[in-house]
Amino acid sequence: MFNSNESERNELVHRAKSKKAELESKMHKLMADSNDNISESKKELEAKIDKLNHAISEATDNFSEKVAEKINNILS
Repeated sequence: MFNSNESERNELVHRAKSKKAELESKMHKLMADSNDNISESKKELEAKIDKLNHAISEATDNFSEKVAEKINNILS
């Protein structure tokens, strides 16, 4: 049976994974573009993806209000 914390965790993890997939799609589009001016955008996307990966791992391993706040901040 799900409690509210587990439901909240599952919802946040799902949102984080969806956002990660969106960012990865943008990254692939940037990589397909041969323009040299994309490197800064690529670095920003890579940083966001790394943050999401870490947050997803945290939420899966040890969900807390702090982790929920961190994910919400990344997603906003």
